[in-house]
Amino acid sequence: MDEDDQIAVVEIYRGVGIEDQQPLERIEFVKREIDRVHRMSGADELADYAGDAGHPPEARLLAGARAEALWEIAGEERRLRPISLERLRASTAGLGSRRWRDPWRYASLLDHDGVEREQPLADEE
Repeated sequence: MDEDDQIAVVEIYRGVGIEDQQPLERIEFVKREIDRVHRMSGADELADYAGDAGHPPEARLLAGARAEALWEIAGEERRLRPISLERLRASTAGLGSRRWRDPWRYASLLDHDGVEREQPLADEE
C-alpha cells in the first residue's frame, strides 16, 4: 500500500495507529481491543479475531500481523504452521486503505459485515 492510500491516524497506541474520523468513545473502545489482542497468544485465536469484521480494523490488523509472525516462527522452527496465511491475509485485505475503507461501517469494503459508523464518512476524494 502506498502512503497516499493510508488512512490518516490521530494517535499511536501501543505501536498501533488509531484511524481518524472516529468519536472519542470509539477510540477508547479501539484501545481496549488493542489491549485484548496483545493478551492473545495463539495463532488460531489471533487469526479468528483478524477475520471478524465486528472488531475494529486497527485491532484486526494487529491480530493479523501477530498471527503472521507466529506463522513465520513456526516455519523457521520446522513446526506445523497452524493457520492458512492466504486466509489470514484475505481476512485483513483492504484494512488501513483509504481506497477500500467502508464509509458506512468500521470495516473494509471487502468485508461482508462490520459495525455501523455513527455517521458516514465524508468523501475524501
